[in-house]
Amino acid sequence: MTKVLLDTDTAALAGATAAANAAAASKATPENADSFPIVNSASSNAIGRVTFTNFKAFLKTYIDSMTSTFTNKRIQPRVSSSTSGNITPTKENFDRYIRTGLSADITISNPTMDIGEVMAIQLTDNATARAITFGTDYVGLDGLALPTTTTVSKVMSMVLEKVTATKVLVSYVNEA
Repeated sequence: MTKVLLDTDTAALAGATAAANAAAASKATPENADSFPIVNSASSNAIGRVTFTNFKAFLKTYIDSMTSTFTNKRIQPRVSSSTSGNITPTKENFDRYIRTGLSADITISNPTMDIGEVMAIQLTDNATARAITFGTDYVGLDGLALPTTTTVSKVMSMVLEKVTATKVLVSYVNEA
């Protein structure tokens, strides 16, 4: 037997709907044809129903409107740039470290990054070659020696790739 409420008091209708919903049997996994009651604000707060299929479609549209797929998009790197200072590469904070016009020797400490992560370092001295000291985790790509000094007034670009817990490959090139 279905009880019909003929009351224009929306609070009473909503309360009756809530009470009926609370008294109904629970269902763990809804099916597409299942429905649930709503107070329809677009229809003078009349009682209505929404099927689970329509609710899922609404949620998908809503979530899709709040998210983006990055296809062929450019993401700006996070850059630490200064004229001096040692570097302790931390992927959590920066993707690229730039030091220009170095007026002192520089130490590049062992990085904080996960295996497979890559970051870049760019060094330029102030027209005087500067010594470069690396942490113990760094090795040159293909067994090449790591650079020990900057090249006077040339940009040195390095790419670091963490390959094991204690091994970071360094490839580098000096500006021609």
